Amino acid sequence: MREAAANYTANAVATLAEIMQNSEHPAAARVSAANALLDRAHGKPKQAIDVDGLVNGALTVTYVGAPLSPATALSDEDYETEG
Repeated sequence: MREAAANYTANAVATLAEIMQNSEHPAAARVSAANALLDRAHGKPKQAIDVDGLVNGALTVTYVGAPLSPATALSDEDYETEG
């Protein structure tokens, strides 16, 4: 399935670019298309997290921002640690 979908990558990007550049499309659609193109070109912006502290050896993290969907969930590589 992934390979079949990959065949449409160029068309999908061209469609997003056309929507973004066409002033006849609603502003919300243009912004959404622009964001999609930026995310694919540069990756999604890093999400800030507020760390409460250690509790029984477990790290409690309060996420600030929009809820993550499984498709956009952070991996261990997304977290920065201080030495």
